[in-house]
Parts: sequence; C-alpha cells; structure tokens
Amino acid sequence: MKPVRIGSERCGYVRVGYGLPCVVMAEVGLNHDGDIGKALDLVHLAVEAGADLVKFQYIDPPAMVHRESMPELYSLYGKYALSVAEIQRVARACEDRKIPLVCTVFDLEGAARMVELGVQAFKVASCDMTHLPLLKGLGVFGLPVILSTGLSDIGEVAKSVRALKQGGCKSPILLHCVSAYPAPADQVNLSAMLTLQRKFRLPAGFSDHTSGTLAPALAAVLGAAMVEKHFTRDPGAQGPDHALSLGPQDFRKMVEWVRLASAMRGDGRKKCAPVERQERKTGRRGFYLARDVKAGEKVRLSDLTALKPWTEIGPFDLKVLRGASYAKNLKAGSPLNSGDILPAEKNP
Repeated sequence: MKPVRIGSERCGYVRVGYGLPCVVMAEVGLNHDGDIGKALDLVHLAVEAGADLVKFQYIDPPAMVHRESMPELYSLYGKYALSVAEIQRVARACEDRKIPLVCTVFDLEGAARMVELGVQAFKVASCDMTHLPLLKGLGVFGLPVILSTGLSDIGEVAKSVRALKQGGCKSPILLHCVSAYPAPADQVNLSAMLTLQRKFRLPAGFSDHTSGTLAPALAAVLGAAMVEKHFTRDPGAQGPDHALSLGPQDFRKMVEWVRLASAMRGDGRKKCAPVERQERKTGRRGFYLARDVKAGEKVRLSDLTALKPWTEIGPFDLKVLRGASYAKNLKAGSPLNSGDILPAEKNP
C-alpha cells in the first residue's frame, strides 16, 4: 500500500498509510457557528491540541438540500455556512500555522472553488458515499480524497471505491464510520476498519462519533492510518455538533493516547526488543560446572547446573552438547562457554 501525501510546501506534508504513525484530523464541522472569528480560532486551537490535519466543510445549501422537503436543515446549513471568502481566510490561517486543510465538499462546483483556495484534500461525507457523479468527478482535481463509509455495507463501499478510481483517484483513504451521534459502543465495530484495509488494499482509518477518547486510541492500536474526531472550543455551547465534540484539553489527551497506541502497536514482528537485550543476558540461565572436569571427558548434563546469568552455552543449547567433550580442564563453578567444549564431530 503506497502512502498518500496530504499537504503543500506552504503548510507542510502529512503521510497517510499502513505502518505509518496514525494521522489525527480535527473535524471543525459546524463548530465555528458561522463565525469566521471562531473558525480562525479553531485552526489555532487544533494546532495547539496536536492535530495533524484540520477539516472544514464548504456548504452551499441550494446544491445540497431540497428546501421544501427539509426546510429546517436548509435553514440550519444557511445559518452555519462559511462563504468562499471566509474559507479563504481559513486556508491562509492553516498555511500560517503549517497545518494542511481538508474540506468536505458536496458538489463539484464547490470542489473547484476549494482547489482555488488551496485546500489540500477533499473529504466525502458518509451521506454522499453513494453520490457516484461526485465521486467520479473529484479525481480531475488531483487531490487526495478521504471517504467516510458510514451508513454503508461492503458492496456499496466497493462501488464507491470503483467510482473514485474510475475518476482518477487511485488511492482514496477509507474511514470506517458509524453515523450515529453518539455512536453506541456495542455498534462501533472497529474490526470493520480492518476489513476495509484487507479488501481494498487502501489506507483505512476511523471517523469517530463515540463519546470520549477511547475509540480513537483503540483504532490506532488496530492499525488505523487516520482517525477523525469532532473538535470545538466548548462542548457545552449551543449548536448541532458541539455536544459530540472534544474541547482542546480532551482533544490533546486523545492525541496523546493515539500517538502512544500507534507506537505500542509496533510492526508485528516477534523479536527481542532493544530494551530487552541486557535482560536477555542477565535474566536467562547459562550452564555452570557442578564439579571439576578434565579435558577429553564426555559432557554429561549431571556435570552442569543452570544458573543466571546467561553463558555462551545454556539449557536452550542441549543439541550442541550431544556427544561433546571438554576441551580443557574446568573447575567447579566455572561458566561453560563455546570454547570449553569440542562438538561431537570434532572429537578424536
């Protein structure tokens, strides 16, 4: 799996992929309350909280919602939407703070506008995972695409991935997600993230809608390439997303747990860790002579006792003692090392 690079020379780059440190994305969503001052503040707070990426949404209500069918949602989007000029200010703030900007887009015209502003990656929301014309059209912009897979089954994900690839996006990042607010713990199904990774051979991560900070850390332990979490200045504020979001202090703690979990996961190879090397010598047993022996005598286990610390020949090396003889005179209590015996094939 080739890593996906998100960013630019101005804001720096983040690499997303299997085996790399888990990338943390702060989802601002609607938590700016339609206020550009709050939006800019959240960029700075996300950086200070340790986020690798910060995500906003470009919302154009007439292009998203049938007004007569869903008037309340239409009105809510209109209230909380940032203008193109305001998102441009957000993009500049991201460049100043050296953090790549990701933007959820809901139509191709909006995507084109975001490219002009310097957005470094697109996010496709779970609700738009089945919007095949959008998926096929995003590839023309040449930016990485992050696809949330809430509300879907594996067959629908396969169809969506195929559409992205047909459009030119060869390596989308897939985020397992449960689109409930909050998502109940017994339905989070973090193992589905591994299914996405195995089936599609693409970077896979987790977009978290649970309460608290545990699920992102668990996802990192399982090998998430990316975790996403809603971020706000004040989880107690009025608004559609604040209550399910983490404030700066909790977000920072989550980042610490994700970093630690990602580091603890390791590479999966069973080997002696560098920190164990000295204990390997002092903690394991070696053979010591239980009596005086003379050169030429056959080695017998009754001549030896297994004690700490390790010697060059110990109770894990019984095969080399078969038929061997002592190469020199040894006193009781002496450690048994490789030069002290003659293997069977070298015996006269």
